[in-house]
Amino acid sequence: MYQGNPLPSPPQIQMAALSAAAPVAALRRATPPRQNLSPAPMHRQWSAPAAVLASSAGGEDAAAQLAAQVAAVAGPPGAGKIEERAVPAPAPAPVVAATAAPALPTSILASAARALGILYRFSRPHTMLGTTISIMSVSALALTRATASHPAALAAVATALATALLMNVAIVGVNQVYDVPIDALNKPGLPLPAGDLSVRGAITICVVAAAASLAFGALWGTPALLATLGGSLALGLAYSVDAPGLRWKRHPALAAACILAVRAVGVQAGFFAHVRSALAASGVSVVSSTTSTSPTTPPALAFAVTAMLAFSLAIAVLKDTPDVAGDARAGLRTLSVRAGAPAVFKGAVGALSACYALAIGWTLAACTSPATRAIAAGGHALAAAFLARTAAATDPDNKASLDSAYMRLWALFYFEYLLIPFVR
Repeated sequence: MYQGNPLPSPPQIQMAALSAAAPVAALRRATPPRQNLSPAPMHRQWSAPAAVLASSAGGEDAAAQLAAQVAAVAGPPGAGKIEERAVPAPAPAPVVAATAAPALPTSILASAARALGILYRFSRPHTMLGTTISIMSVSALALTRATASHPAALAAVATALATALLMNVAIVGVNQVYDVPIDALNKPGLPLPAGDLSVRGAITICVVAAAASLAFGALWGTPALLATLGGSLALGLAYSVDAPGLRWKRHPALAAACILAVRAVGVQAGFFAHVRSALAASGVSVVSSTTSTSPTTPPALAFAVTAMLAFSLAIAVLKDTPDVAGDARAGLRTLSVRAGAPAVFKGAVGALSACYALAIGWTLAACTSPATRAIAAGGHALAAAFLARTAAATDPDNKASLDSAYMRLWALFYFEYLLIPFVR
């Protein structure tokens, strides 16, 4: 039988329960209202055990013990509340900078285009155009209507054009290789002084172009063509190469002789003979012109040589007028350095004007057809007027103005070659 403390009476149990419920009620009043999602308060979970403990513990001691246990479990006021904390926003995804797509073959095309642009500037385009027009004009002198479309004639003209352009690149390239310090002052936009092309690269271009020109001339050309190409290369080297006995451009007379020999005599006689030889080798009958009994020296060829002598001389002296400052600093005693650019410019314009007057008289006397007479004489009159207008608009003391006048002289040079085939 149970020998412990006597069981409490019902009134005592009720008082103990009320005493135990008082702190819980106070805890409930101190706790703010919870959201619906909050768990049930801890004192509610302890309400049934409180009655049991109160029935087994005696009186007020049992109630106090129960209240202490409830307070220990519930914690301080407000401990039953689920704290509403702001949930931090997720960190934004790192922004990955857009990167350029890897270089595609377009970079290869861009490099090729840049290389072609450098080669174009290195070839001196105005001289390439002059070579092209002169060969086409002289070849037309060597042909007739019956032979113009012959395969042998077309092959001869194509060979002459290809080899001459390659040799043109080689000759003007050698001049640039030895003129880098001068061009840095006079023509800084050229590939070598601009730093777009190395000297080694320029020499490689010159060697390859010259070798290809001579090889093609030997394989598919005639002895006349090969002699013209070889002679042009030899004079070009003598004009530009800085070696004992060479560098003829230092001496005005020798410099002019080089240009006259190539542009006036070599181009006219050499390419004319090449086309005629190619036709003869193919068994094609050649007739020089309607007014000549000689198959080798038609009047039009004589006119071409004479006209180009005048133009070549003018080009030889006028090409140095814009470069007086650089040439003088480099020690080149050109005619423009010695006499002054204004005097050289006026003298060249006067000489060309006299040549145009002679050309008009020549064409009026030599041309047998009224149509060709009108074209040749009228064309030279227009060219003379253009020269006079250019001279009036040029300031011989201004480098830019002289540069412009010099390029207009090349335009007249091209135009003269267009007129030469009509002098028949």
